[in-house]
Amino acid sequence: MFAIQSAKKLFFAFLILGGGIGLATTLTDEFEIAKNLELYSNVFRELNTYYVDEVPPEDLMKSGLDAMLKSLDPYTTYIPAQEVERFRSSITGSYAGIGTRVRATASGGLITAIYPDGPAHKAGLMAGDTLLFIDEVSLKGKALSEISQELRGKMGQAMQLTVHRPGQSKKLTFSLRRQNILINNLPHYEVLPGKIAYFSLTTFSEKAGQHLGEALEALQEKEKLNGVILDLRGNTGGLLSEAVNVINVFVPRGREVVSIQGREKSQQQIFRTLNMPIDSSIALAVLINERSASASEIVAGAIQDLDRGVIVGQRSFGKGLVQNTVDLPHGAKLKLTTARYYIPSGRCIQSLEYENGAPKVIADSLRQAFSTLAGRKVYDGGGIRPDLVHENQEWLSLKKQLLASPAIFDFGVAYRSQHKLPENLDKWSLQAKDFDDFMALMDKNAYLKKSKTALAFEQFEQKLDQEGALKTALNKELKALEKGLRSQERNKLLAAKDEILHLLEVEIVAQEKLRAAAIAHSIKADHCLDMALELLGKKKKYQRLLMP
Repeated sequence: MFAIQSAKKLFFAFLILGGGIGLATTLTDEFEIAKNLELYSNVFRELNTYYVDEVPPEDLMKSGLDAMLKSLDPYTTYIPAQEVERFRSSITGSYAGIGTRVRATASGGLITAIYPDGPAHKAGLMAGDTLLFIDEVSLKGKALSEISQELRGKMGQAMQLTVHRPGQSKKLTFSLRRQNILINNLPHYEVLPGKIAYFSLTTFSEKAGQHLGEALEALQEKEKLNGVILDLRGNTGGLLSEAVNVINVFVPRGREVVSIQGREKSQQQIFRTLNMPIDSSIALAVLINERSASASEIVAGAIQDLDRGVIVGQRSFGKGLVQNTVDLPHGAKLKLTTARYYIPSGRCIQSLEYENGAPKVIADSLRQAFSTLAGRKVYDGGGIRPDLVHENQEWLSLKKQLLASPAIFDFGVAYRSQHKLPENLDKWSLQAKDFDDFMALMDKNAYLKKSKTALAFEQFEQKLDQEGALKTALNKELKALEKGLRSQERNKLLAAKDEILHLLEVEIVAQEKLRAAAIAHSIKADHCLDMALELLGKKKKYQRLLMP
């Protein structure tokens, strides 16, 4: 109450003394903040004191904070103290743990990936194992954040894991110690036919630019390269400074590559390349897809706007919002959107606006045209649009569904329980029988979400339930239609047989031989990569794409 009265006194005092409109507005805001904080505090106290069931205060507070922030945008989030370490590790690329990626299930923590040379890898844990106990703590029914918290701890701290492995009746136990886990942001690079260097950059964590530059120099010392392919597909971003450093590998020192503009002038910054480039003239293709976001889009957008290289693939995600973290009491943090990114042409890559927390797609009619350094026309508000588009929308949609479900992972675990991969994968591939096994798994588990048509048919049937006689009369036709819909969904899978088999191969290799080997195997049948290779082999076509 004192805060409200003080705010009122100050507000009226400045009005009487002739304070400016801006200052009066600020005081009004302060008054509203004080008033609403008092309301929130009173409601919170009453709920904690008199609500029929006991509610932990921290749970009630987190629910309130999450609901408030949800009304803004999906990137402004509250990070409780117990999740801060996990957040920090996503930025630095390192943490103290055992080196696994885990998914929460009803029975515990399902290991979906193993990081090379970590404690889990050295101890013999495998993708597909389910963590049941960590020391004496049961993981049954625990949320992912709780499982992650149990797995992480102090460097060198001992732990015992109780594990269920598919195909084995007895539980397994592993004793290991937590170590510093460094996630490699450049897990694979190699020289492809035509002396084209390929780099898979998976995240913009610390030293991403340094790692890329050193890898390029190492390859150039061995032979003269004719081009570079930088693969940012599926790279959802990371540190802004590392995006600038990655651009700097190919762009001369002193070039403006990104700026940020927020509500406060103090938040407006221009970022330029600071160092001498590794190679500012080599032919360059950057691969992106719909899961390339944030820092990936800054790199692709700057390369496009400066006409430094050709962008190949699908339109990127469209995240042009800047987040900063603020320290809160008791070790918590607030990650909040403070500004927007703008790339060298002056365009913003943000593809959605948010109103009351709900996303709104920016209409094409509202998109503005900008020009690259050479005068090519580019547009804002929709992510980065490739110069050379690789798009098979039907397969990309199906692939997205498959990867969002456990289907591919589950098949990989089942396959590995019956087969062991050869050391040399050059002559290994899945066969027609393996695809039949996959289809049987799909039929058994119904992994994929029902299509809009199938859902509409179900609603139609529910309405017919109210018309008993009519539904009986149409029973034969309804069954035929239902069978036809199932057949149509199945035919989509059959039509994509080759693509699905390759997707399954990559998953199996990732589970057995880890990520770098999986990337190396994936590029053996990669149509988007093939387009980039062909382009870099045709200098005239490459140069033509960079001309207005």
